[in-house]
Amino acid sequence: MMDSQAEGDCVIKADDPRLAGQTVEFHLNNMKCRLRMESLKETDTRRTSVYETPKEKGKYAVYAAICVTNEKLLLDVKRADKDTEPKQYLCISYRDELFKELVLEFSTDPRNCQLSFVLPEASRFLGQTSSELGVNEKASVTVYMSTPKAPDVAMYVNGAIKCLLGDDCSIGDKDPRLADQKVAFLLNSMKCRLQVEDTSSGGKRSSVYGTPDAPSRHTVFAALALTEQKIILDVKWLKEDATSKQYLFLNYEDKLCCDLGLEYTNDQVNSHLVITLPNAGQFLGPSISDLGVVDNSTVKIFVDTWKAPDLVMFVKQKLRKIHGASRASFVNPQSPAS
Repeated sequence: MMDSQAEGDCVIKADDPRLAGQTVEFHLNNMKCRLRMESLKETDTRRTSVYETPKEKGKYAVYAAICVTNEKLLLDVKRADKDTEPKQYLCISYRDELFKELVLEFSTDPRNCQLSFVLPEASRFLGQTSSELGVNEKASVTVYMSTPKAPDVAMYVNGAIKCLLGDDCSIGDKDPRLADQKVAFLLNSMKCRLQVEDTSSGGKRSSVYGTPDAPSRHTVFAALALTEQKIILDVKWLKEDATSKQYLFLNYEDKLCCDLGLEYTNDQVNSHLVITLPNAGQFLGPSISDLGVVDNSTVKIFVDTWKAPDLVMFVKQKLRKIHGASRASFVNPQSPAS
């Protein structure tokens, strides 16, 4: 489907060779947009005037064209009265490992529905044209586009990724780990993120784990089962041929359960469960290296679910009954969960 405006002259033509052999799902031309550059080095204040920053607006009107196909995403940008031709910002396959780091979001404000693309360390996406496009090394670029199609585009692309890579991280009803147990909560395919701390002991960590200073850009899903006797947690990284990995299989009567951090926060959008594994090796066992975790590090799993308060209260009551106390608690939304 094609949408176009007269102003701006930023167009991806229907016969563009980058679209060859593909089915075009969305084709939007001449959308007004903004370019924002962030995370610049303090010692490097250079930037092209087309980019705005948290402190300064861009000096040019900018237009964008986007094509969403069944295989890839194309994005061209043009500065009005400055560029003679649109410049390519993105031409990337959904299967590209780098695509998993691109953040695609939309706003539903009826007065100005916006689609945004966040390119962390944007030079990796822009390639050799990075300097030509005025992007500094390590800088992140966000492209904001005004279009009523924003929700449709975002949902289609996210859906395509899930179809290609799979987001199914499930603990089935017949899972042998649930045998002869009463299941209180069973939540599957919840979006989450992983964070590792206290890595001073050295060693390498998998890039799927973020740190307090550098959140992971990888998409991860989790499955959680709480029974009357145990807590079971599986995690799956969003990549081809990935399988679910067991993170927790713990009986409430195990004293190790008292070291487990279980907290939650609430905001206007969702509730968030935070599971903390101090000295993660004691929880992950011999599989710690397979899970990409450095020995003696602390791992945090942040899970998005409206059930977070119920989950924490359930486990907290179990541990209090058995051990008399637990680390399970509520975290004030104003205080950082990490």
